[in-house]
Amino acid sequence: MAQGLKRKSTSYPHGGAKQRERENVNKFSAQKKGVSPIVATLLIIGIIVVAGVFLYFMTVNLMQENQPEEAEFAVLAVSAGLDSASPGMRDFWGHHYWEVSEGNYQDYIQKCVEAYGHPVTLALEEENNKIYEWFGPTVYWIGCYQEVNGSEPRGGWRWVTGEPLVYTNWAPGQPDDYHSAQDVCASGDGWEANWDDATATVTFIKGVCERLALSFTITNQSSKPVVVKKLTVRVDKLVNGVPRSLYKGTLGDSVTISVADPVSFTYELPRFVCDRETLNPGDTTTCHVVALPSEPFGLTFRVCVGEGAPIYCDTTR
Repeated sequence: MAQGLKRKSTSYPHGGAKQRERENVNKFSAQKKGVSPIVATLLIIGIIVVAGVFLYFMTVNLMQENQPEEAEFAVLAVSAGLDSASPGMRDFWGHHYWEVSEGNYQDYIQKCVEAYGHPVTLALEEENNKIYEWFGPTVYWIGCYQEVNGSEPRGGWRWVTGEPLVYTNWAPGQPDDYHSAQDVCASGDGWEANWDDATATVTFIKGVCERLALSFTITNQSSKPVVVKKLTVRVDKLVNGVPRSLYKGTLGDSVTISVADPVSFTYELPRFVCDRETLNPGDTTTCHVVALPSEPFGLTFRVCVGEGAPIYCDTTR
């Protein structure tokens, strides 16, 4: 009996250390088998989520610290609408056209801007003929000019909106840079609907202005002021529901017009004119479209305004 009990003993007279090591390994393996794969997966997901949230708030804080105070991410309300033509204006293709009194070419540009417009740009023959029908046969300024470095007599002609002259209707033999002093455009009178290059300092010519029949309002719904001219803006025309970009930039953008004819002058033609430069919380401003690329046909526009990227939009109805 003593020998039988001895054989069942848990003592380890031979290789006892190795036996204990094997038992410990078996216990550890049993513990590992007890961890559910689902629990382990959830733990890993939790760690990833916590790390992601931490990184997000760190990034937002850094962005806010690096922004000037007035450039805090703005919350805006935007409303776009079509303008009615004022008395004396003509309406065609969603654009308004009107005549301004006599003056030189700089006077002409300024008078157009004062009514939220630009010197007329003529994209198609139909538009060109309509302008002559309405405002001819007297001579009138139109919105094309020759860049300072343009090769005479036909090089470097552009519209004041920054567009190249795709459609042209020069009178026979024109432009000719007569007396080396003709770098702007006129039409009408003896040329009928044809164009002639002219001298910018002449003061006895009337002018024809144009504007896109579109304006929009912006309301600052943020808790801090917003600098209007720093806001990004995008204007699209919707043709059969498909947007076609007219412009993307900022509300402070302008087009530089430089003429040397024979007296040099430079004019900064604004893309947009807004009634206010800064919007305090709750303030609203109206912005007028002044000088965007000419785009005939269609009366549906989408205006998007934002801080760093255009994100608040409205569509005319």
